[in-house]
Amino acid sequence: MIPFVLAPLVNTAIGALEIFLGLVPAGVLDAGWATPQPIKAFLSTSGAWQSIVSQILAITVATLIYLPFVIAANKAAKQEKKEETQA
Repeated sequence: MIPFVLAPLVNTAIGALEIFLGLVPAGVLDAGWATPQPIKAFLSTSGAWQSIVSQILAITVATLIYLPFVIAANKAAKQEKKEETQA
């Protein structure tokens, strides 16, 4: 549950900081819920390329936050399976 809560909080803070500093313009229109995220960010900011870079950064940060938890879960599953085969 930790990465599920932490990743959106961190990405929201990064996005707000980018907008506050003027690195990325704020979104002005809705591109629709089914549009893939980097394209949606590009369209909603009226074609600002910085929004694509921001989305790639957000995906990278979320991946790095989730990664240790996924590795730990895989190790636990592997250990559990090993214990089941020994029993």
